Amino acid sequence: MKRHHASRHTTPLTALIAAVLAVAGANVAEAQLDALEALQAGAKAAPRDAAAQTELGRALLRAGRLDEAERTLKKAAQLQRASLGAAYEVLKVTFERGDHRAARGACGTFKKVAADTPYEHLCFARAFLIWRRSSRAMEYLGAALALDPDHIESLIAVGDAERISGSYDAATRAYERVRTLAPQRLEAVLGLARIAIARGEKETAIQLLRAVRPQGSTWPEVTFELGRLVQGSEAVDLLRQAVAFRANWNIALLALGEALVGSGQFAEAEQIAVDVTTREPGLAEGHTLLGRARQALGNRQGAEVALSQALTLVPNLPEATLARADLYAEMERYEEAFAEYQNAAGLRPLDVEPMVRAARLCVRLQRMNLAAAYLDRALDRAPQSAVALALYGDLLVARGDRAEAKVMYERALQGTGLVDRAAVEDALRKLNSAS
Repeated sequence: MKRHHASRHTTPLTALIAAVLAVAGANVAEAQLDALEALQAGAKAAPRDAAAQTELGRALLRAGRLDEAERTLKKAAQLQRASLGAAYEVLKVTFERGDHRAARGACGTFKKVAADTPYEHLCFARAFLIWRRSSRAMEYLGAALALDPDHIESLIAVGDAERISGSYDAATRAYERVRTLAPQRLEAVLGLARIAIARGEKETAIQLLRAVRPQGSTWPEVTFELGRLVQGSEAVDLLRQAVAFRANWNIALLALGEALVGSGQFAEAEQIAVDVTTREPGLAEGHTLLGRARQALGNRQGAEVALSQALTLVPNLPEATLARADLYAEMERYEEAFAEYQNAAGLRPLDVEPMVRAARLCVRLQRMNLAAAYLDRALDRAPQSAVALALYGDLLVARGDRAEAKVMYERALQGTGLVDRAAVEDALRKLNSAS
C-alpha cells in the first residue's frame, strides 16, 4: 500500500503518532495504523459496499475520530435504508460524545422508525448509560429482550449495565451469551476482562485480553486495558500504542504517564500531565499525575500545588490523597503525612497500601509500636498481603523477635500481591543461618 503519513490524520494526531513511533513499540503501533489504513482503502475501493463502510466507521469511532465516524456510518446506513441496525450504528457516535440530552433527543427521533423493535428500547438504555443510570437502562433493556432474547446489541448493553451496577454474575451471563452467539464481538471480552479487574482477578483479565489482541488491531481499548494491568516496559509500550491510535484520549494518556513515572521517565510523564491539564483543567487525575511527576523531578513546591489543585477539584480523590501523603513524608512534614495516610486508608477501605506506606514512614522514624499498629490494620484488611507480611517481618527483626519474623517472611512468600521475593528469601535465609 502506498503510504502518505504526513496527511494521514489531523495535525494533533499526526504529531502524537510521530512521537510514539520514535520510541519502543513503534512496530506494533504502526501495524495498528496500517489496519486502519487498510479499512480506509477497502472502503474507498468499494464505495457501495455497506459492510466495508460500517467496519471503517466502527474503527474510526474506536479511534475517537467522531466526525469522520459519523459521516462514514451515515454513508453505510444510506446504503441499507431498511436496516435499523445500520441506523443504530450512527447513534453510537452520539452516545460516544457523552451528551445525555442529545442522545435522548436522537432516540426520540429514532423511535419513529424503530417503534416496537428491540432497537427502540436499546437506544434509550444506552442514553441512560451515558449517565451510568444502570437501573433505568435495565428497564428499557428488559423490554428489548422481551422482543428478542438473543438481540446481540441489547445483550452487550445488559452486560455493560449490570457491570456498572456491580452485578457481576448477571453481567458475565450476558457477555458469555454474546460470545456464544457472536464470537467476533470483542465488546463481550472487554466486558469480561473489566469484571475480572473489578474482582481482583488480574491474571484472568490479562489472559482474556492477550487472547483477543490479534483480532483487535483497531481496538485501542484492548491495548489500553492490558497496558494498565502489566508492569514496566511492557505497560509503557502498550499504552503508547493505545494513545497512538486514539488521539487526546485522556484516560489512556494518564495511564501512560503513571507507567512512565513507574519506569523512571519523569520528564515525559510531566509533559503528558501538562498537556492533559491544559486541554482539560478540571480533570483532577491530570493534576495528580503532574504532582507525582514533579515530586519525582525534585520540584516539591510545584508538586504540592498540583496535588492541592487535584484535591480542590475532587476532595476525596484517593490517588491524590496518597500522593500528597508521600510528598509530606518526603518534606519531613510527618504529622501531615500521617493524617493524609489515614485519609487515604478511609477512601480505600480494601487497600493496604496507605497503611503499608504509613508503617514504612514509622520504621524510618523509629516509631516501631505505631508501625506495628498500622501493619495490624493492613493485615486485618488483607491477611495474605505479601508486602504487609514482609514489612512486618522486617519490623520483627528490628525488634529482635526472630522466630516470629521467620513466620511472617514464610507467610509473605505464600501471600498475594507484588513483593520483592528475592529480598524476602534473603532475609529468611539469614535468619535460618543464624539459628
